[in-house]
Amino acid sequence: MENGATATAAVVGSQQVNEPAIVGASSTLASVHEGDASATVTGATFIHASGVEPAGDFTATATDSAGHTWPNATVTRNADGSYAVTATRPVYTQLGTVAVSISEACEPGTAMTVTDSQQVIGPAPTVGGFRVRGAVPVCRSPGRSKSGNDIAGASF
Repeated sequence: MENGATATAAVVGSQQVNEPAIVGASSTLASVHEGDASATVTGATFIHASGVEPAGDFTATATDSAGHTWPNATVTRNADGSYAVTATRPVYTQLGTVAVSISEACEPGTAMTVTDSQQVIGPAPTVGGFRVRGAVPVCRSPGRSKSGNDIAGASF
C-alpha cells in the first residue's frame, strides 16, 4: 500500500475446546466395627484439567451395596490440583464387605465412578460398657509373680 494507507483483513474461524476426562482412583477405606458411629471419610480422589475447575463445578454421589446413599458427598480441590471426594459413612448393622461407589461429574460426558470396599467387622469389644481400643489391660492376682496366673481384665 502506498501513501500511508492501511489494509485490514478479517479472519473468521473457530477453535473447538474439548473437556478433559476425569481420572479417578479409589481410596482405601479402613475397616469399621458393626455399630460404629457414622463418620466423614475420603472415598475417592481424581484429577481433571490440571485442577483449573473450581471444586463447586463438580457433583458427587456415594452409594453402597447395602442400600445406603452416603450423605454430604463433597468435592474439594487439593493444593496439588487434584480433587478429593468425602462423604459421611453410615452406621452398618451387618457384618461383611460392602461395595461403595463414588461418582463425580463436571461437564456432560466427563462422569466417572470408582468402587471401594468397606469391610464391616464384629462389634468392638467392651469392658464395663466402655469400648476397648488397642491392647487389653491384664490384672495380676495379688501375691502372684509376674509369671504366675494372670487374669485378663476384660470379658468379651
